[in-house]
Amino acid sequence: LVQMSGDLNGLMLFLYDRNFANTVLEKLLDKNYDKFAEMDSMAFSALAEVGNIVICSYINAFSDLVHVDLNLSVPSSTVNMLGGILTVPMVEFGYETDKLMYCNAEFVMDGKSLPSWLLMLPDISSLNTILEKLGV
Repeated sequence: LVQMSGDLNGLMLFLYDRNFANTVLEKLLDKNYDKFAEMDSMAFSALAEVGNIVICSYINAFSDLVHVDLNLSVPSSTVNMLGGILTVPMVEFGYETDKLMYCNAEFVMDGKSLPSWLLMLPDISSLNTILEKLGV
């Protein structure tokens, strides 16, 4: 999870499942975990950095597309069920809007498809700016 500021404000989340995490950790750390609860700080740090790289790559491409300057906060990460994770953005922006931008991200490692998801939750003013810049 990162906060966006600058020409647009909001939150960006990178979501993945245990299969994604295990495949990435096996490549990076040569370790496999049966449960998220078994992961050590190095595993969490590695996954947080992967998330940071993915989010920054997406934000850079997106900001070029809509011609905006964006700043990102230091990322935070957590392990939880989807409902628990989405509580944070809903508390922050749920009173303004129920709209979000959703992007499927598929990684392929050793021929194995690894789905993940990017969610952008702009505040209402930023959402209007995005739609205007995209001509919607």
